[in-house]
Amino acid sequence: MIKGIAIASMENQLSLFDHSPEPSQKLQKLEMSRDQFIQWKKQIARHQQATRENHPQQTSLFDTINQFDPQGIDPFGLKQYATRFYDLAEMRLGQEGDPCIYFLIDNCFPLLLYIGETIHSNQRWRGGHHVEEYLKKYVQLNRKHGLEVLPALAFEWGAPEETRLRQKMEYSLIKKWKAPFNKENRAIWGHPFGE
Repeated sequence: MIKGIAIASMENQLSLFDHSPEPSQKLQKLEMSRDQFIQWKKQIARHQQATRENHPQQTSLFDTINQFDPQGIDPFGLKQYATRFYDLAEMRLGQEGDPCIYFLIDNCFPLLLYIGETIHSNQRWRGGHHVEEYLKKYVQLNRKHGLEVLPALAFEWGAPEETRLRQKMEYSLIKKWKAPFNKENRAIWGHPFGE
């Protein structure tokens, strides 16, 4: 009988020090209310609209010395594709695609959600991309709150093949437009859609 008491006491003692919740009991992140979500989108849209209004008009992809200028890009003015663009017939013409800077846009607001770069445009999202999960959660939250959502991808072709230069251009655009899905802007807009 004493052994049974000792074991029971030991189990109770262990549970006093084990503060980690069971996997099924872990707290989920709080979800934005409809009003909070709309306000979040409005703040981002205000910044991006002001950026667009103060944005130099793009006359050509290349200046006189044939240099790609990312600051001249208006993401909202580019031709747009479905988010599963790599399944489209017109995108299957090349094997791997071309270097580009790409933009994830919600046309219903409108809102620039993400900016990325790639050397192979036809392969960038094939097989998975972390932004697909953010987009899925974003679309779900819009639908839950009865808000329209129309995601699309736009591409700026002609980006340099040199990775570091393309990444530098991407970073300058992320800072300029403050796209909320880019980790560089989490301190500004928060990170409401998880990893």
